[in-house]
Amino acid sequence: MTVVFIGKDKTKWGKVKTFIHVQCRWQNILTKLPGVIGRARKAATRPFEAWNYLITDGIFDNIPEHTNQFF
Repeated sequence: MTVVFIGKDKTKWGKVKTFIHVQCRWQNILTKLPGVIGRARKAATRPFEAWNYLITDGIFDNIPEHTNQFF
């Protein structure tokens, strides 16, 4: 956005107005710490348990069913 000033002798002066995005202080306050929660917190230390929480036996049952659906 450009702001134009006109002098007494009709000279035009231009100034580019810049916008600075500043967060308010209340936006910087954390109310909940980031990270894993619940059962996944314990499993985060053991990769196999984390895998079992993400991929269940039901997913493995659905893979052949939906793969063979198109053939």
